[in-house]
Amino acid sequence: ALGTVLLQPDDDEVKHVVEYISRSTKPTEKNYTITELEYTAIV
Repeated sequence: ALGTVLLQPDDDEVKHVVEYISRSTKPTEKNYTITELEYTAIV
């Protein structure tokens, strides 16, 4: 599975959650390396 959190800092640089996102990996992604999965999560 992949997951990420979108944060936005306020004027005092305190980070606030804007959105949580997650999904299951696709069958072709199950053989990806950790680095490849991290790249997938960024995109």
